[in-house]
Amino acid sequence: MKALWFRLLILFYRLTGATPTQAEWKARQATRAPAEIKAAAQVHFQKAGDERFSCVCGALLVRGQGACAACGRRPILPFALRKLARALGMSDESPGRPGTIIALVTMFIGFVAQLRYGSGGLMNPTPTPLEALELGATYDLLTLGPQPWRLVTYTMLHGGIIHLVFNAIALYQVGPLVEQRFGTSRFLLGWLIGGIGGALAAALITPPGLVVGASGSISGILGMAALQGHREGTTQGRLLRNEMIKWMAITTIVGLGIGGVSHSGHFGGLVGGLVVALLLPPSDRHPTRRRLTPGIGAVAFLIFGLTLAGFAHWFFGRHVPEHAEPEAQALLYGLTLESRGEKAVFGDEGEAILRRVRLENMSKADISEVVGAAHALTQGWPAVRREYFMELLHRGLAKVKPPKTAPRRVEPRAEELQKPQ
Repeated sequence: MKALWFRLLILFYRLTGATPTQAEWKARQATRAPAEIKAAAQVHFQKAGDERFSCVCGALLVRGQGACAACGRRPILPFALRKLARALGMSDESPGRPGTIIALVTMFIGFVAQLRYGSGGLMNPTPTPLEALELGATYDLLTLGPQPWRLVTYTMLHGGIIHLVFNAIALYQVGPLVEQRFGTSRFLLGWLIGGIGGALAAALITPPGLVVGASGSISGILGMAALQGHREGTTQGRLLRNEMIKWMAITTIVGLGIGGVSHSGHFGGLVGGLVVALLLPPSDRHPTRRRLTPGIGAVAFLIFGLTLAGFAHWFFGRHVPEHAEPEAQALLYGLTLESRGEKAVFGDEGEAILRRVRLENMSKADISEVVGAAHALTQGWPAVRREYFMELLHRGLAKVKPPKTAPRRVEPRAEELQKPQ
């Protein structure tokens, strides 16, 4: 079993571009990884609790010190928050690279959710558009309307195991390089802004349609690395820039060959990453940039937190905002009706009315009673919900058959009773 596991590791590293020798070396390193990770985690959290920290000017400060002796600045963050930032890898002083791991984890959690709530399998976990929308796919009518959290949630969903593996390999190859250069805070914000840029470009440029996948976010970090490498102008920087351009070209060519790929989403994510790299370059011991790092990390976590809160509010609460466009409201009601049933949309009384009209045998008095009850029930409902309910009601009434009447008895006439003798 160990030999099989070792061979699978070698195959994985070969697929990620390593030579046979490199793949075997990486596989041997990976077998020792659990113990090394445990030791590294212990060291990491010990360093996070160190009471010494660096000022934005680079001078060493101690917990409780009022002002820096070198530059006179006073530390803004309390030590407890500084310690938390170190533990999460969100500080310039932290050697950890958790941003790539966080991005990978969100992708795999989203795929597991697709397998759990979708009706498909590994190759197509959410085969119907309604299932993809249910779990957070981006769609212009909803993303640009009542549910902007779809700008991020779509990056956690994928069209199948091949789509997921391709994006995971790309992130595994590129993510650590970008995170090491920019830091975790800027990396995570670039990941989110790249995904948002990809969703906006797909919604505004291409025809309406569902979009899933982390390709927009990956394009964002490619853009960050390419611009930074070009800005540095060194041999290593130019090599980094060229590698990022090559990855973008490979992604585009593969997408053209496969079909069904949102190229506007890829290039929208690329533009988002370029903007982040332009406005938020690496700190490089620059005092002002170093001071911005905790705030950048806080913004990234705020965006992600609001995204999860918005998704949870929809998925568990099924709230349809009345200020949304009628088409968007109708789509959300349709999604809820398809996945949760009539009771979730119209309540117990509405479900009972719709169930009653499906009996198909009602008298005119029964029909009048049902229609009156429907009008009374929907009196205070939003217009779209009321119209949706009345449309379903009329569809049911159209199939109602009038009750069969018993044959009328005809009394024979007197002359018919007189039979000839």
